Amino acid sequence: CKYRVRWYSKGKSYLPPKELYDVAIKAIESRPLTISALLRPGGKKATETPTLEILCRALASASTTLTQGYTNPKPGQDKPVSPPKTNTKPDEGKLPPPPSSSFSMPLFSAFPMGRNPCRDGPRGAAKADCLKSKANPCATAKVKPCAKSPLPTKPPPPSEIKASVSPTTAKAPPQTSPSDVDHKDSSGSAKKKEKTCSQAPPSKPQEAKIINGRCKPKKQCDSPFPVLPLKQSLASYLSSIEPLLTAEELEKEQKVTKKFADNEGHDLQQLLEEEAEHCSNWLTPRWTRAAYLGYQAPLTVFSKFSETTDFLTFTAKAIYGICEFKQLVDQNKIPVVKMGKNDLDNSQFYKIFGTIRRPGRFCDTLQQFSDADYVVVVHKNNYYKLPIYCESGKLLNVPSLVDALQEIIDCPIGKGEPYGLLTHDNRSNWAEAYAALSCPHGNADTVETIEQSLFLVCLDEWGEERIVQAHQLLHGGGLRQNSANRWMDKTIQLIVNPNGLAGFCYEHSPADCQPLAMLMDFVQQKVNEENYGGESSEPQKDVSSTLLKFQATNECINLWMCQAMRNIHRIASQLQMNVFQFECHGKCFIKAQGLNTDSYIQLALGLAYYSVHEKIPAQYESAHLRIFIEGRTEAIRSTSNESKAFVLAMQSETASRHEQLVALQRAVDAHERLTKEAITGQGIDRHLFGLQQMALENGMPSPEFFQSKGFVRSVSFQLFTSQVATSHESFMAYGPLLSDGYGCCYNPQEDKIIFAISAWKNSPQISPFKYGTAIKKSLNAMRRLILETGGDPVGEHPCKCEEIRP
Repeated sequence: CKYRVRWYSKGKSYLPPKELYDVAIKAIESRPLTISALLRPGGKKATETPTLEILCRALASASTTLTQGYTNPKPGQDKPVSPPKTNTKPDEGKLPPPPSSSFSMPLFSAFPMGRNPCRDGPRGAAKADCLKSKANPCATAKVKPCAKSPLPTKPPPPSEIKASVSPTTAKAPPQTSPSDVDHKDSSGSAKKKEKTCSQAPPSKPQEAKIINGRCKPKKQCDSPFPVLPLKQSLASYLSSIEPLLTAEELEKEQKVTKKFADNEGHDLQQLLEEEAEHCSNWLTPRWTRAAYLGYQAPLTVFSKFSETTDFLTFTAKAIYGICEFKQLVDQNKIPVVKMGKNDLDNSQFYKIFGTIRRPGRFCDTLQQFSDADYVVVVHKNNYYKLPIYCESGKLLNVPSLVDALQEIIDCPIGKGEPYGLLTHDNRSNWAEAYAALSCPHGNADTVETIEQSLFLVCLDEWGEERIVQAHQLLHGGGLRQNSANRWMDKTIQLIVNPNGLAGFCYEHSPADCQPLAMLMDFVQQKVNEENYGGESSEPQKDVSSTLLKFQATNECINLWMCQAMRNIHRIASQLQMNVFQFECHGKCFIKAQGLNTDSYIQLALGLAYYSVHEKIPAQYESAHLRIFIEGRTEAIRSTSNESKAFVLAMQSETASRHEQLVALQRAVDAHERLTKEAITGQGIDRHLFGLQQMALENGMPSPEFFQSKGFVRSVSFQLFTSQVATSHESFMAYGPLLSDGYGCCYNPQEDKIIFAISAWKNSPQISPFKYGTAIKKSLNAMRRLILETGGDPVGEHPCKCEEIRP
């Protein structure tokens, strides 16, 4: 046998379940290869040649603690090498693991595959503690026992799986636009599937299904995503890490990089180039799975409501506006934006409506329901199905929507059970709870109705401070506020609070932020129109919503609920947010100096970090790749030798004003060059990510290069930043990438710059408030430098700026 899988229920040698499952698929589908397994249930030896179903049953019934990592046995080697021992006991005092870095892909698992949450309780939760509370009336209800969790998704038939990435065996697929969304209509039936990329187990992304039932974009960009020459990327990599390392560390990193280029790097480059020949974008399906299934990115917009009717009218107009925007998307009326001579790809606009991220044991999946004719409204943890179209197929007008929302607000039913909290939990925990919650004899119909809605509308209860309002969009504010009034798997959640808060919580696995930014601008413009959506050429009947009922849940769900409560409380209490406006000037002042606005702000962020922490940070900024088919993002490594020189010049007491100005101009030019390289496919991070994935997908050991000090430091971004520019006063916020880093998103307006900074409380040196103050000081220092060296004061607000002393 080429593949030998050894399974010990009590031993030290093992394969993690994901790898075992993938090896099984590859062996069974790649006939005439066979696979044998040594199963030791209960310590008794039993040998058989299993089918995939038998293997899956063995995985599901295993009762050992599984951790990551294993070493494939060499030919003739009988026993796999045991991986390092790891302590799998959770630390109650720590935060849940933050999103992984750009290149690491840990498989987070909450508990062993065979763990029975009804018997053992969820990992990290004491069963006795969870069962003390009797507040949930469902806890004592007589219900059916927990059903076994569903097995992993059945793989495609052998004809659709490539056993090798070799060009001699892999055939080029049809030239169709790939999609990361499993597309279904409102009835739940799957549309026709077309292959878009070759697939070589064990760890490749799942086959994608194209979106049918809609008009194709006006003009689809036809540029495939390239694979850069290895020599070029490694040279740029060494240049990017130079400002972060000492001379001795840099010399060592150069040796490691050269060794990688001459050995594993050459082989991985060939594999990646072969893969790129068979699909239009080798990056997007891999990057979607690795990076975008980790966090939610909310955008917010503020207004004020004096009465409940204003609150409901605003909500109705927003619903109407979102639906109108969807009609523009379906009718191909979203303008194609040009960048130079290139058309930007608009495919992401088709992926944000009716999309759900379903939890999975090892990896989540995306499904889209394109024909949804209703939204789900959540109020006081109760879910209501609200139709949005009348019998003629036209949108319900705003007065009809207001009446329906008023009916929901006036519903005498009390607070519902907080099932929405489950969607906030660790994805592995939620996957297990989901299997029990949505079982056929339970609440499958209710869950399905929520998932197949066009989007969610969350009518929250009153909240106070503006900083707290930012938390409302990220996680709902915690247990005592609105966290349960959510369903975090939906791509779009419109959140409206009577205190005037309105915004979106955006699960951005299927698409980046450009579609939502355009949607938000469109909606905000429309809701300010006095009679928007109020006129109709035909009489419309009264519309009533339908309460979606959850049946009494069993002990299994209650235990998962207990764990979810603990986790959301921990996250909500540890996350810090600082949202503020820098009002001295905006992009008008920066442009008047002949400087690039984004580069200028990036330098201010780096200067502020140094002034607080006295070290040069690894600084990340996201850049779009929309000039390529299905393009997502690339990293701009904003830290450069030029930016470091600028920071040191500004901190120097001996540098002249002229020297500081020259350093500023050089740093801006360097960042502009890095930005241009990133958005034209010449960035290095996604290329290195692709090489790392080739090693993973082909069962090769991870090269030393990816564990080197320089590489790890360069991808451990203390500053994780992005610009989301909108025409209205709004901002975007997300959690920080590292426990000791910052998340920073900004929106440069003509006369101001809006910042949203996040950080965790677990590090006493990290404070979004100190950092926010430092950003203001850095921008003021840069402004003083420009004005004192003959700059143009146009666009500034003198009364809102620090006085420049002679």
